[in-house]
Amino acid sequence: MSFQQCFVENSVECVDNIPFHGTFTQECLCILNDWGMLTIREYFLVSKTLAFSHWAPSDLSFAVSLWGNASVTKFIDLRPHLSAQEAAKKLSVEMDRMEEHGVQYYPLFLLEGDTFIGCCGLRPGHSPNTLELGIHLLPDYWGKGIAKEACSAVIQYAFDHLMTETIFAGHHPDNLASAALLNSLGFTSVGLEYYPPTGLMHPSYILQLINLKTSL
Repeated sequence: MSFQQCFVENSVECVDNIPFHGTFTQECLCILNDWGMLTIREYFLVSKTLAFSHWAPSDLSFAVSLWGNASVTKFIDLRPHLSAQEAAKKLSVEMDRMEEHGVQYYPLFLLEGDTFIGCCGLRPGHSPNTLELGIHLLPDYWGKGIAKEACSAVIQYAFDHLMTETIFAGHHPDNLASAALLNSLGFTSVGLEYYPPTGLMHPSYILQLINLKTSL
């Protein structure tokens, strides 16, 4: 695919000499696919270097590149990696979750270069007014501060726009980087919780809005 970034509002844009007419109030990606057809991917959330979108059926190649990567799945699943069919099923689950609950692990892009790098987002928690935070990044983007920027943006979005009161998060017991990340974000440990996809007890944490307000 050929990607170009566009910020369109009451204007006419041209991508790769193909005119596009439209009105948008959100940042978006103008995407020229392999068949020369122009499609639009809107961002609903933008941070300093990252853009968040929503999964679509046409994102299967992104899903396979992420969840088919053994370095990613070793921390989130018993299976060494997901097949294309399994990744497609996981993609479908994310889209269904968005339709049913208004949240998902949102596909994540670099603003510069329009590059897909993983996903970061939310799913319903175990109790009322609680959402669960999750992030899956391709290995090339580990250790660069991207995870903290992405999670910070999603946390702010959850508290400000989704009106949640508590955010839950957990991680694979061997994923020390995730432990450090959650601590740096202000999460508090609440013990261990069984996570069926890995069959392990995962260290678990919460971040509460009331505590953030108290610390201000």
